[in-house]
Order: sequence, then C-alpha cells, then structure tokens
Amino acid sequence: MRVDEATDLHGFRVLTRLYEASSRLWRERNPKHGLEHLLLVATELLGAKLATLHLVNSSQGREIELKASCGVGLEARRDISCLRWEDDAACAAARKSGECISFDDMEVGAKRSRLLSFVRLRGAKSALVAALPNGDGVSLGVLCLASEARSWSGEWPRRFTQECARLAAGFLHRCKFEGDLRENAERYRQLVLGLSDTIVWEGDPDTFRMTFVSPAAEALLGYPVAQWLNEENFWINHLHPDDREKAIAYCSEETRAGRDHQFEYRMLAADGRTVWLRDRVYVTEVENGKRRLRGVMLDITQEKEAELKLRESEERFRQMCEIAPVMIWLSDPHGRCLQLNRMLREFWNIDEQKLADFDWASMLHPEDLGEVRQKVQIASETRSSFTVQARFRNASGEYRILKTDAQPRFSCSGAFLGFIGINVDLTNEIRTFEALRESEERFERFMHHLPGFAWIKDGSGRYIFANTAAANALGTSPEKLKGLTDGEVLPAQVAARFRRRDLATLEQRESQKFIETLEVKDGAPRHSIVHKFPIPDALGNARLVGGIAVDITDLKAAEDQIAKLNDDLRHRVEELEALLNALPVGVFIAHDPLCRKITMNAAGAAMLRLPLAANASKSGPEAGRLPFRAFKNGVEVAPEDLPMQRAARTGQVVVGDELDLVFNDGSSRVLYEHASPLFDSSGAVRGCVGVFDDITERKRAERQQKLLISELNHRVKNTLAITQSIASLTLRETPDPALFKEAFSARLRALAHTHSLLTASSWQGVSLRELALTALEPFQSRGKAIDIDGPQVMIKPEAAVTLSLVLHELATNAAKHGALSTPGGRLSVRWQFDAEQPVLVFCWREENGPAVSAPERTGFGSRLIRASATQLGGTAHLTYHREGVEALLTFPVDKARAAV
Repeated sequence: MRVDEATDLHGFRVLTRLYEASSRLWRERNPKHGLEHLLLVATELLGAKLATLHLVNSSQGREIELKASCGVGLEARRDISCLRWEDDAACAAARKSGECISFDDMEVGAKRSRLLSFVRLRGAKSALVAALPNGDGVSLGVLCLASEARSWSGEWPRRFTQECARLAAGFLHRCKFEGDLRENAERYRQLVLGLSDTIVWEGDPDTFRMTFVSPAAEALLGYPVAQWLNEENFWINHLHPDDREKAIAYCSEETRAGRDHQFEYRMLAADGRTVWLRDRVYVTEVENGKRRLRGVMLDITQEKEAELKLRESEERFRQMCEIAPVMIWLSDPHGRCLQLNRMLREFWNIDEQKLADFDWASMLHPEDLGEVRQKVQIASETRSSFTVQARFRNASGEYRILKTDAQPRFSCSGAFLGFIGINVDLTNEIRTFEALRESEERFERFMHHLPGFAWIKDGSGRYIFANTAAANALGTSPEKLKGLTDGEVLPAQVAARFRRRDLATLEQRESQKFIETLEVKDGAPRHSIVHKFPIPDALGNARLVGGIAVDITDLKAAEDQIAKLNDDLRHRVEELEALLNALPVGVFIAHDPLCRKITMNAAGAAMLRLPLAANASKSGPEAGRLPFRAFKNGVEVAPEDLPMQRAARTGQVVVGDELDLVFNDGSSRVLYEHASPLFDSSGAVRGCVGVFDDITERKRAERQQKLLISELNHRVKNTLAITQSIASLTLRETPDPALFKEAFSARLRALAHTHSLLTASSWQGVSLRELALTALEPFQSRGKAIDIDGPQVMIKPEAAVTLSLVLHELATNAAKHGALSTPGGRLSVRWQFDAEQPVLVFCWREENGPAVSAPERTGFGSRLIRASATQLGGTAHLTYHREGVEALLTFPVDKARAAV
C-alpha cells in the first residue's frame, strides 16, 4: 500500500499510521516489542477486538508458536501458545495462498481451526488471517486480526492486514540479520583478542601510525596498547636499528604499489629483548579512495633462534671435527669420501679439494682388505653400523692399526646417505690404557660419592665394581663385594631375578629401566628406580653390565599416601552424594553466577516434578519447559528475583523465603527456601546452593488448626449456653435444691456423653444409632425392654446435643412414670427418612406401661422437646396414649444430617 493509493482522509490516516509503525519497527531492536506495537496499530486502525501473531518453531518446522498478541490475556494465551500448520485449516489456507484470507462465517471456520475457535469464543464474528512471507516460498508464521463485526468493509482491510504481515516479516528478517551480524562481529572480535602470539593491527599507510592493535601486542613486546596508538612513529621508533631503514623502505614501496606484502624484521621489546616478527600486510581501500594498512604480526623469535642455533651447531660440529683428537670421516652411499677432518687428512696427507679422487681402500694392508670390504658391504646393504679394526698406511708409509666405528646416516625422509665414522689409532694403546686407568680411578671416586647405587658386573654375574651406597644396601663393603655374585649376598629368589635381568640386558644390548623392591636389614622394603645397560669391550661386544639405582622409597610412600587420599576423597564424595539423595528436602546447586544451570538431588527433582538430570533453573535456557511457575503473595516472581538467583546476584544469604509453586495441572505446593552463594578463590560468586522444604502440609495443618480453634470456641460458647439454659429451666421446675441437683446432674451427664461422642469424631458428627444407645444405656436394666431401630445416619453436632437432651428427658419420664417404670413395659425408638419432604422422622413410643394422661401444665420435658424441634427447623407432637406416651419429631434432613 502506498500513499498515492489513499482515496480518502481515512485511507490517508491509515497509511500514515502504517508508515509510522514501519519507522518505529526500523528503530526497534527488540522483536517482541516491535511485533506487539505493530499489532496494537493494526487493531486500532481496523477496529479489531484482538490480534495474534504466531511464528514457525525453529526446531519443529510443523509447529507455530505465539510470539505476540494484542487484546489477549495472559491466561488465555496458553490456549493458542502452540499450533500445527496441518491441524489448523485457517493457518494452512493462509500459508498455501500466501495472501490474506477473510473469514466471515466463524461458526463454520472454528470447527476446523483452533485459532478461529479461540477468537470466536472471545466474541469475534469475523477474522483476517495472513501468512508472513519469507521470500523463498516458505512462511515465517501467520497474523490474525479478529473483529466483533460480522464482516470487513471493503477491500482495504485485507490489503492492510497483508501489509502488516509483510512489515512483520521484514522486521523479523532485519532482527535476525542484525543478530547474526552482531554474533559474527563478536566472534571475530573474540578471535582477534584471543590470539596470544599474533598481533592484529591497522595503521595509516602514510605515517605508519597504528590505529588499532590487538592485546597480544602488549603481551609480546611489553608496551601498553595505548602507547602503540598514541605515540607518534611508535612502530618506526621501536624497529631494530639494523632493520629500520630496510623495513620502512620496503613497506613504503609495496604500499605505494598497492600490493599486499610480507617481510621479516626485528623490534625492541620494553624489557630490552629483541623480538623477530613476520609481518603480513594487506593494503585495503576504505571510503573516498583512502588506503588503510591492515596486518598480522607473528612472533618468529624462536624460529629465528632455532635457525641460528642450527647454523651455529653445524659450524661447531665442523670445528669440533676439525680439532677432534680422533679421525672423523663422512662417506656417501657408495663408500666414497665426502669429508675428512684435519687429523685424518694429515694422517693420509690428502688435500681437501681432492677428496673426490681419493680411494681409502688403497691405504689398507692387503691382508685386511677383504675383511674390511666385506663388513662395509654388509653394513651398506643392511643400513646398519659396523666396527672394524685394520691396518692403514699413513703418509709416511707406516702401517698403523686403526679401529673404525661407523654409523649409518639418513635424511629426514629416511633415505640412506652413507656413513659417519671415527678412526682410532690403537698404536698408542699403552698410553691410552694408562689414560683409561686414570679415568677409571676418577670414575670410581665419582661413583663412590653418588647418593644413589652404582655397580658393574661381568658376564658371569660377579661384581667388578660397586659404589659405597650399593655395597651398604647389600650389607657389605665395596672391597668385600668385588668378585661375589648376587646369589652369595641375596636371597635365592631375589638373586635369580637380578640375574635374569642382567642376561636380558646383555642379550638385547640395550638399556632397561624398571622399579625394584628390596628388603634391607631391618626388614623394611626399599624401592628403587633401576637402570641397567650393557658395557661393550674394545671390540664392541657387550661383556659387562652396568647399573644405576635411585632410592624412591620416600617418593613411593608419598605416592601411596596420595592414592589413599584420593580414595578417601572419592569415598567422601560418594558419601556426600548418597547423603544428598537421602535427604528428604530438596537440595539445588547452581553452577554459574547467573544460575542458568541448576542441578538437584532426588528429593528436589520429585518436589518440582522433574527428571533428576533436568535443568531446574527458571533463568536458564530451558526455563520455558519447566512445568511450574513461582508466586509470592499472589504475584508471579521474576526469575532474577527467585531466592537462588537473588543470593548469587547479591552475594548474600537468603533465609526463609516462602514461595507458592503452581504446576501446569493447576495443583500447587508451598516451599520454604534458603539460598547461600558460593565463592571462588578470588571472592567472586561462582554459583549458589539452595535448600527447599515442602511445607504444603504444614501450611494446610496450620489453616486446619486455626479452623479447629475457631470451631472449638464456637462449640464452647454453645455448650455454655446450653448448660445455662438447662440450669435455668431445671431450677424453674425443681426449686427444691436436692431435686434440682439430681435433675441437673443427670442432664449434664447426658450432655457430657454426647460431647464425648462428638469429641471422638473430631466434632464432625455422630451416628444417630450410637447417640440413642448411649443416651438410653442407663435405662437398659431389663434386657430387651428398649428396641432401637432405624437407617444409618450421621447427625450434625448441634442436632446431636439437642437430640441427646430430648432422649434423656423422655427416658427419665418413662423410667419414673411410663413404660420403663413397670416390668412388662416396652419402649420403641424408630426413625426413618421421608424422601418426599425430605425430612427425618423420629418416633418415641411407650407400650404396656401405667395408664397416662395429658399433664395439666407443660413441664420441662415438653418445653425442651418442642424447643428442640423448633431449633432444628421442624415440629414435635406429644400424644398421651393410655398404654404410654408417643413423641413424634420431624425436622429437615439438611438441618440434622452431617456431611460425612
């Protein structure tokens, strides 16, 4: 709809309000507020009674949920909170057509549409339903406007409703787009801020002044971010002096050419360190054609240092080879010499530039040539090391015995490159032996001072060396231990285990590491980490076994103690979990400061009617699925004001909060709640613990107690009034004190018996049969002289007191003057219901008693009977037959029968 389509003032006003609503939606950022405002405008302009807007459930595409409404109460929203497309004819029709549909016959439409049925029940006689377009043929939801008028006037209401649906769809699209945009921006911001070894920056291409740097800049170089941004020429001033001119020139040239570029340079850190950076620079254009530099600086200091160390290591290796007192050589896979160190070049007097033409085999003694060639060939084929001893001719023509140890060389990819070897001149073996002896002496002195155990055994398992610590552990001295075997100083089982490991070390020709336990003199076990290794002889054969052991007894004890503590801690946790599950009160634990995740024990889950693994938080992501709402003094409590959320927010304990929980089925419970915040090591709130006690029954008992106390007060007042009336009437009839006492006491006993019956039933009522039996029990001295019969009926407390007094007066008169005063007299007590009235008819009839006649004056009994009938809203008739008195009482059922 456009302004130029308006044909009258009303149409112009409608379009104006619609444009105002559109403008309001453009500024609005809250989807709910925007949709509710649009519905309010639509209902005002169309004169609609109510409006609803449902949106497709993102997780359930076949369902639509109520997201906004106008003119619909909070309780009523539940009836249409969720609809299904295919089950609602009105929604399905609007979705299929993609246009606004008018429904004027609501009685027919409501039969197939929950939505139309809902608005019809609220007085609507017509409705407009429009689908919210999504642009891809799928509707976002449905908009409904309902009116009390029987039909809509003209075509414009439909077009207006369709326009409102389009505005709502556009507004929702914009809200989602802006939300996604904010989420992406936040994700990229966190990504940039989270880089710890990379600086993300932005700067001016002309001055190289930084306009943005990530926090990693301060972490890597030590300068505050503010200094990077505020100090003029910061980047230039802190470049390493040796790199400054070159880096500035290169970056300027590439920037002028508009090319992205990468270069490496050094910067001086705040603590004086030199930091290598690899800077990747992107030249971008911003508004008005102005350029901007954006880049990423990566700390490559360790990489540069590694390269430098590698070059230094290679140079050191070369220099070490040159100055080494042994002959070192390198060969290719075919056995040709690639490098000879200075000592070996001098030995053969070979120029370094002529190594390619040198044949080392020509220097071998003819008798040794075959053996050496064979060993080298085998080692080359198997890519393995070899050791050979042969005679070589030196530059002066003298043959000297050289021992060659060679190891294969491999590339990073595993390719065989040749051998690296060492030639040792054994001609000076004596001097070497002397030097070795001195070295062994130094070795022994060193080993004796070690805090650990050290030893060497020969192939037969005899000790040829043991330091002091090892000998002491075996209960002897180093001198006495030399030449002995383990079997001579240790138990047979331990000695056999040591021997097996020694032999395995010699056979496998590789080191072994294990933990050994040995009992010392006092019987206490000692634990040691043992390293055993083969020691080759001059020919490379493993003839000796060396060993080093470090006592870890104290460390092992500490580990055992830690394991025990861990077990104790696990048991304690299990006990606490069992205690939580056994507690009859609900215990709830919030695991975050906002209480968005709350777990509970079994009692708490049962209290809230939730599965044990459910999230019980009303401020969490699943709050809408919880089957209850919380109220206080009749007002629903906001999630942030609930006790646990309040305790976590304020950091203070919340004690004694009472809340009413109303469940979805209408039932309710009263909870008495305590909440206490949890703090981390820094004192910040990290969660909360809540203890909920169900006091529903206690509250119900308190209300019942108040009711019973009120009822008791009423009963006491009535009883006192009855007692006062009995006393007054008795005194009027029997002025003689002795007679008065007897009559008054008898009537009080009748009253007391009735009160006992009522007390036993908590004053809820008493059986009429039990009341009659109790009242007439004192007069049952002649067996079956009294016949009581009638249907089972419960009598109200007021009627019970009255009837008990009536029965007492009738029985007393019968015992003195009537049928109960003679041996052959009989008494019949009957009652029955008259369903037509409806009334209860109570009949007292005496037979075979003395002749009676009507009294000349009305006594206490007659007045009591008539007054009692009147009190119960009925009538009383006394007939004096010759054979006995007949009393007939009739009163309404609802006045006498108790509701039990």
